[in-house]
Amino acid sequence: MAVVGEAKVEVVPDLINISSGITINNAETKDTAQKQISEINNKIIDALKKLGIEEKDIKTSDYSVSPRYIYGGDGSKIRGYNGEATVTIKVRNKELSSKVISEVTDAGANNVRIAGVSVEHPEKYREEARSKAIANAKEQAEKLARELGISLGRIVNMVESSPGQVYPFYARSAEM
Repeated sequence: MAVVGEAKVEVVPDLINISSGITINNAETKDTAQKQISEINNKIIDALKKLGIEEKDIKTSDYSVSPRYIYGGDGSKIRGYNGEATVTIKVRNKELSSKVISEVTDAGANNVRIAGVSVEHPEKYREEARSKAIANAKEQAEKLARELGISLGRIVNMVESSPGQVYPFYARSAEM
């Protein structure tokens, strides 16, 4: 006999992930573009630290500087440089998220968005859901065994799955 145990644990996210982008267009030299990005990036990081965001929750990523070309009859020429960088921020205090957005914008970020929400320790909730699913599978197996007039044996197989971002867990069990 095989049964499927299901459980769902609803959790309120405790992390807000904010992406703070810096885009520089038409800098005369690559050094100028890099300097502008670094200055704004440092202002953003300083503003975040003043808000109490820990350094481990601030990451600079997606840094790039590239030439901007113009094309003409005599080939292509570099006409300046564009650059960009992203500062990703984990906000643990939800009440602080609007202040973070305001401060990074004031510091020079010109592309700010909430990149998602998450749970810091999802394993705790997965374990809770797993325990509930196993209890649900046992209950179903015992009910079926009573209705069929059979005895349950040992569990010979269990499969756990967690599709997508919803985390139901399945337990297959019981041998006649």
